[in-house]
Amino acid sequence: MNNNRNIAAGVFHYSSSQESTQIDGDSSDDNTDSLNTLEDSSNEKEYSKNALVNALVAWTRASEAKLAFLLAEKERFKSRSINASSSITECVTTLDKIEDVTDDIYMKACEKIMDPHWREVFLAMPTHRRKGCLVRL
Repeated sequence: MNNNRNIAAGVFHYSSSQESTQIDGDSSDDNTDSLNTLEDSSNEKEYSKNALVNALVAWTRASEAKLAFLLAEKERFKSRSINASSSITECVTTLDKIEDVTDDIYMKACEKIMDPHWREVFLAMPTHRRKGCLVRL
């Protein structure tokens, strides 16, 4: 970066109030070299801008692809979601209807009810199987 300042200063080092000390006519070659250096510097800046733009475009595309993947995953899991009718209240009500359930089994069942998969299975099984399920807790 420091070279760019020196190069730019070199091009303008003959201000309008100063005269060139070169007499032999080589000053035009020096100015041309300096201008070419400025053009190269400008090309490097343009290249850097293009590289930055390309990086941002690639990052945006990657982000869009990730978002699309996450939305697809969300839809996939939504279709496999637990039946909303398997509520805790419904499960406790069903549990209360079963006769001869000890307090120990009842409390273990209340812990299991917090798992939505267990809750759905418990409500879906036939009534005569529920007590057997509870006894095994």
